Amino acid sequence: MVSQLVACPTTQEEVIAEVDRTYDMIVIMEKKCVEVHLDQAQLAEEALPGVQPELNIEQYQTFLDMHKTLLNEQYEFLLTSQHPSATPEVRRLPLERSMPTRLYRYAIHDFLELLRKRLPASHDYLLTFIHFAYPMMTLLLETVPAFESMWFECLGDLSRYRLGIERHDPGSSIVWAEIARQWYLKSANYAPVIGRLYYHLGSMGRPDPLLQLFYAGKTLAVPNPFTAARMLITGVFEANLNTVASKISFSAAIAAIVRAHAIIFTGHSLNTFDESLREIKSNLDRHITRNTKEYLQQGYCIAISNCIALLGYGADNNPLAVLLKPQFSNQDTIMAHANSTTESPSTSTLPPTFAAALRLFVQTAEIHLLRIGDKNTLSFLHVTLVFIRHVAGYSAAATFLFPSFPWRHLMYALNGTTVRHPPKPSANKPPNLASARDKARPLQEEWAMRGLSFVAGYFPEELFTNKNVDPETHYPEAESMRSLERPERVHKLGVQIAELAGEWMSYGGTEGKYASCWRERQEVCGRRGEEGERKRRRSLLE
Repeated sequence: MVSQLVACPTTQEEVIAEVDRTYDMIVIMEKKCVEVHLDQAQLAEEALPGVQPELNIEQYQTFLDMHKTLLNEQYEFLLTSQHPSATPEVRRLPLERSMPTRLYRYAIHDFLELLRKRLPASHDYLLTFIHFAYPMMTLLLETVPAFESMWFECLGDLSRYRLGIERHDPGSSIVWAEIARQWYLKSANYAPVIGRLYYHLGSMGRPDPLLQLFYAGKTLAVPNPFTAARMLITGVFEANLNTVASKISFSAAIAAIVRAHAIIFTGHSLNTFDESLREIKSNLDRHITRNTKEYLQQGYCIAISNCIALLGYGADNNPLAVLLKPQFSNQDTIMAHANSTTESPSTSTLPPTFAAALRLFVQTAEIHLLRIGDKNTLSFLHVTLVFIRHVAGYSAAATFLFPSFPWRHLMYALNGTTVRHPPKPSANKPPNLASARDKARPLQEEWAMRGLSFVAGYFPEELFTNKNVDPETHYPEAESMRSLERPERVHKLGVQIAELAGEWMSYGGTEGKYASCWRERQEVCGRRGEEGERKRRRSLLE
């Protein structure tokens, strides 16, 4: 028998000494890497436009070794700082010194960009570095989980760069595209208010125009938008202004919707907006009929994109977004506001792009609401009602938007929705309509809405941290969720909206049905001298 070796525990002094040593090495290597990138950037500026300075084999190998050494030292620092013997002060060092961000920028991202710009000459070196960095990041994900959101994003980037060098192989491209998408989804689920993550997902959404539209809007509309992408998104939208549906990549209805959003976002070609609306009216209903279950994802992408367009894609001066700020909230009902003679100053004029967004919002809503009993349109209706419910909590915003909304169509659609246990209206109902206790996991559109401003306070956070929820597979859903749970959610929202906006729609009676109060509201507006304003707003939609 061989005696077990005596293991000497690592002391706090040894941990501190190792952390100091690795940090000093990190500073030295970071300085060298930064100098390399600055020198290459200077050479690129002096070269002809679009031409990158060439590197020889010795330079490639030297740069590769430098970044591998830096990544190794970063790994050692992070691992040592989280050692069981480390003091609380040492454990906080990675965060205090921004080590995850520095690792991502200096050790990985800048070098990946340097190699990408020199493809195909740098192909082998890029592949070698990815094969070295990818397992290193998976180790960090297991050993230093405190920064898992950053590791998710970094793994997504490594997968996306791998995808870039596998374009010649369709099979490998599909695999790496899905791997990158899953890493980005994990990161977005961890930090749903970070716009940069949705920009990455949008780049993985090609060639689906609706996914690109949805992620582009969310990139700018979440509380922490990625504003640096606005110019790139503008270029993508401008390219869609001349897109024709004859390319068979997507239908005429989807082409018209994307083109309408391009007009709203850029403010260009507003004189062609009516034509896009006519194409949507002519083709969208048939498109929904042809796609059946597949339309569930398309429906919520369209609905969320419409809501984001109404809010000006994150613009601070959007009239509706201004009225939805906390200082405009009002605990009284909308009827109490209607009895006031004070008119919101923002309703006097409508910017052309906002008027166009409002027309698009109303017309697409009408098309979906007229498909009474179609469960494939409920994802669109679900998102739209969440948005309407949010607006209903802000009196000025409600009077700004609600006169244009098709309440009568909504009444018919809700009455045609079959639910197992219709809820009774209650003025004391808590605002969270979705419950995590009796739902196995969120619906597709609930994952998609997460992080946007108009769902604040609607979802209980435990809905997305439920142990039965698998973030990697949140797009597929069981038949029971489609046929039972989504109608119930829609119906609960309808009841809540009826309580908040009783002058536009009511719920109850002996049969528990919805009723439109649009005509009664018209008469109230007329008695209070608001008929002219109402007609002006309605004329924008005709």
